[in-house]
Amino acid sequence: MIISLKSYGWNHVGHQIVAEIAYSRMPGNIKDSVNKYLDNITLEKASTWMDEVKDEHKYRYLKPLHYIHIPRNMDYQSVQGEKNCVSELKKVIKRLHQKSKLSHKKINLDLKILIHLVGEIHQPLHAGYTEDKGGIDLQVRFLGKNTNLHEVWDSEIIKSGNISTAECIKKFSGLKHIEISEIEKVDILKWLSESRSLLGDVYDFQGEKISKSYIAKNTDTIEKQLFKAGVRLNEVLVEVFSK
Repeated sequence: MIISLKSYGWNHVGHQIVAEIAYSRMPGNIKDSVNKYLDNITLEKASTWMDEVKDEHKYRYLKPLHYIHIPRNMDYQSVQGEKNCVSELKKVIKRLHQKSKLSHKKINLDLKILIHLVGEIHQPLHAGYTEDKGGIDLQVRFLGKNTNLHEVWDSEIIKSGNISTAECIKKFSGLKHIEISEIEKVDILKWLSESRSLLGDVYDFQGEKISKSYIAKNTDTIEKQLFKAGVRLNEVLVEVFSK
């Protein structure tokens, strides 16, 4: 059984890094198409739209779509009618591949959902455990302040490590073409599996205190996840708008 619970993640900086990495790789003609359907708001602005409207009544239906929580030791199984990050990404990408049947307004909405959710699925705790609501219920001490594990991964490590778009791009600029090609593959269940595979490291700390070594190790992990999300977002948009 899969249970969806309230959480929102990466913070604005994380989502904007994903968008900026995607935009930096995007061919000019694809940028033109994306800008057209986003009504000329930036990709970075579009990346945070779902968080900005989360408390508006007419968008309440979007809340379960930010994440997918699965009980420990269980795998994803598609359930008819479920609403979560994985099911919505599948639907949105499928619809956008048939965009000639959609109105401009619908393409605009689907694009904003797509841009945000590609980022979300790469945050390991957005593919986290049902039992603690993706780390929300797990209280920790991070650099002297009380918070929860989910917040540590959403924003605290990003802030403390000064993670930036330029640093993410620089760190992975030496990847070989074959390595980038492997990252680029649009496979949502693989993305989910990758995030789930990181949960062992996410929970690898003693007591409540988050150590500096934990922060250093997982700063690298977060940078890699943000980079992958940006590369993959670009690839999805290229596939959609190249036709």
